[in-house]
Amino acid sequence: MFSVLAFDLGATSSRGIVFSIINGNITQQEVYRFTGYKYFDSTKNAYFWNINDIISQIKSIILTASKKYDIQSIGIDSWGCDFVLLDSHNDKLMDPLCYETMLMNENYNICEELPEYFFEITGIPNSPINTSSQLIYLKRNYPEIISQAHSLLMIPDYILFLLTGCKYSESSIASTTQLFDLEKRTWSKNLVDYLEIPIKIFPKIILPFSRIGYCEIDDSTSIPIHSIVSHDTACAVFTIPESSSPIYFISSGTWSIIGEKNEIGLLKSKGLSTSYSYEQAGDGKILKLKNILGMWYIEKVANEIKNTTNEHFNIPDIQELLMKKIPKNNVIDLDKIKLSSHNNISKSLIKIYGKYGHMESIDVFQIIYQNLAFKYADILSDLNHNKYPIFIFGGGSKSKFMNQLITNITQSKVIPIYDEASALGNSIAQFIALNLIKSKDEAYKLLKNLFDLKEYTPINNPIFNEYHLIYINNKRGNAK
Repeated sequence: MFSVLAFDLGATSSRGIVFSIINGNITQQEVYRFTGYKYFDSTKNAYFWNINDIISQIKSIILTASKKYDIQSIGIDSWGCDFVLLDSHNDKLMDPLCYETMLMNENYNICEELPEYFFEITGIPNSPINTSSQLIYLKRNYPEIISQAHSLLMIPDYILFLLTGCKYSESSIASTTQLFDLEKRTWSKNLVDYLEIPIKIFPKIILPFSRIGYCEIDDSTSIPIHSIVSHDTACAVFTIPESSSPIYFISSGTWSIIGEKNEIGLLKSKGLSTSYSYEQAGDGKILKLKNILGMWYIEKVANEIKNTTNEHFNIPDIQELLMKKIPKNNVIDLDKIKLSSHNNISKSLIKIYGKYGHMESIDVFQIIYQNLAFKYADILSDLNHNKYPIFIFGGGSKSKFMNQLITNITQSKVIPIYDEASALGNSIAQFIALNLIKSKDEAYKLLKNLFDLKEYTPINNPIFNEYHLIYINNKRGNAK
């Protein structure tokens, strides 16, 4: 039996999962999850990450797992953009800023100060959460911290440094910073100079499958640590089998990411669009990504209904009820509803559409799912999707109703893959680094034995197609 330990760190929860190869099959066993490491400091009016707590939990999971399994490798992936600054003694200068600080009204427009060539060089549009914007914020609010900084490490890179003593940054996580040259695949000195930050504080870029160092368990035991595809989105996409054609996918969670994986030359030949981010996939290809609110709408409405009517809905219950419903002619812009709802989306929808007939709670869910599916399909169309298979991963991939809606609209096969796709991609990269798996295609065959991968095929629904056409025409009308 060969086992690796994959850490998948998320903004709301994190987990350590042991993946093992036993008799030609991959198995998984979660060690445990942990939450509660984001905090708000009212004296600074900012959100931060309790990085010491994250490190403590990771070390605890490593000890627990190493007692039960013969762990041959450890890998870490996480969310992007956020980072840790170290002084000349390699001590943390402050807890890392949380990207949510940059979404506050007083910080939101900092990104607009950056010139257009930041996007032209990096493929990352100006956004308040980018590392580049956070550095401007820190220079203004904590100039003494910036002046003392001798190293900048992204979240997974900092954790690996604490475990091994080695400073590196893997290409996929580095590409989320808006300081990474898309074509040269290294830090952009021009952009770093513009921010008046010393280029020397940025670590050497490495690719996945590199052995970084060792984590000491005790005097006689150490575990190798490998670089994997460190950005969680790219890590999840890494589970999709290779193809000579473009790969299209949806990461369906609280936030949804709709994207295409392709060669950089093919993407650039179409022209880079500021509506998308272009990030490193970790294997030489590029991910063209669009980030929108996704299952957040479902989660929010479920809580609203629970608080106002005492009705309790869970995702499986919602699916069974929705599968029996006929399509609704309720075409909306979810973003506009969010902005105009005064923090109660379900009440707003009932007010708008209740006048056309009685509305039950399940109707609210149907309207949201239906219009989210329209939005996903619209983005895929903009990506020139052209009926290639669509891979879906993340918590939202469990929605049978949504999966069928997407396949019906796009007239394409939809393949939900794995809940824990980032952790799985993490483990596959480790198995490849250990030479226990030769390729991703070999890994995919092993994973098919672990998961029952259902494929959704299109069902023609003229009524639904008519409502989708209304959605498209409404969007075109609003764009004029």
